[in-house]
Amino acid sequence: MTEHLYVRNNEAPFYGDPTVAGGQPSKIVNRLLMGSYLTLLQPAAIGGFYNVRSMGKTGWMRAADTTDEMGLKIFFLDVGQGDGALIEVGTRRFLVDAGPDAHMKSYLVKW
Repeated sequence: MTEHLYVRNNEAPFYGDPTVAGGQPSKIVNRLLMGSYLTLLQPAAIGGFYNVRSMGKTGWMRAADTTDEMGLKIFFLDVGQGDGALIEVGTRRFLVDAGPDAHMKSYLVKW
C-alpha cells in the first residue's frame, strides 16, 4: 500500500470539513500546488476522496487530484542577496544559487 501521494493538478482544492454534502466535502480551506506531498491517513478513498495530511494540516483531497508521481516542483527562495531555487524531480533535488551565507541552509533545515 502507498503511504503517500502527490497532488496531480495545479491549485487542487484541499477540503478541511469532513462532512460530506452532495458527495463531496463542503469547505475548501486551501489549494495545494502540483507535486505537494500528501500523507495518507486512511488506506482507501472514501466516496472518491482521500483523508490526508499536508503542510501540517489534515483534510480531504479528491482521488482524481492525486498521483503516485511527484512530477516537477520548483521553489524560489529569498536567500538574502537575491533568490535561490530548489528543484525537485522525483527523488532528485537540485539547489541553484544558494548565496554566500547560511540563509538557504537555515531555510532547508526548517523545511
